[in-house]
Amino acid sequence: MKLVIYILTILALISCNRGLEITELYVQKIPESNKRIYQYGAWSTLNDGAKYGFAILDSNDLIDIVAVEQMPFRVFAKLPNKNSLSIITNKNGGNRIPQYTSTTVDNYKGFTVTNICYEYSGGPTNIDYRFSDFKETNDSLFLYGLEKEYFNLPNSSNEIGFLKGNIKLVELDSLKGIVQKIQIFAYILDSINAKSFIDQVIIRDSNLKVNGLVKFSFYPTKKIKTKEFTNYGIYKKNSELQCLINSLHSVRRARNW
Repeated sequence: MKLVIYILTILALISCNRGLEITELYVQKIPESNKRIYQYGAWSTLNDGAKYGFAILDSNDLIDIVAVEQMPFRVFAKLPNKNSLSIITNKNGGNRIPQYTSTTVDNYKGFTVTNICYEYSGGPTNIDYRFSDFKETNDSLFLYGLEKEYFNLPNSSNEIGFLKGNIKLVELDSLKGIVQKIQIFAYILDSINAKSFIDQVIIRDSNLKVNGLVKFSFYPTKKIKTKEFTNYGIYKKNSELQCLINSLHSVRRARNW
């Protein structure tokens, strides 16, 4: 039944004049909700550009990359739930140390959205580690046995934890179902202050001295399968859905050739 819904949705929405072939598609589930959060990337079939973004859709819907409404945010302050989203956004300006500006509450696609806004200039800092083990709880992911690449270890026990929502399991095409790295975006400060919501995202102590947006990449030192992780609050690659969409795109383009 779902496959029928997928096909009908695509055929109803796909543009006849321009196509996009999906190059990556990652999905995370929202607890106790029929909605999913999608992270996607696609190249134009006319070789005139690419499109990347995030979207929230019902589980029975399919992404039409041309028409889908992109989320106006990408970083969650905590695990999304069926009623609310807590997000972190930044506006350009200020210096390279984020400055808290405001917290607002709004609505988006049926969710109550708490928007924690920081003024911040500068791109993300890339930090790489190796790790040997992990533990997942309902709202967090902990990584153990950290080995530093270019940055100091976050604490003396060589472990670190993150609240779910911004965690992505990256796998190579040649290693389907095997974690190549765990990629996590987070806003963090090197000191905690009364107005800082950023430190809710990362569970750590003050030894990890970095400010602003950080892109963490954690490489396992042993073979870890993606199925060892839950689908809640963690982006996983969905190759089957990606192939289905691209195949139906090709059929539609051929019919309109």
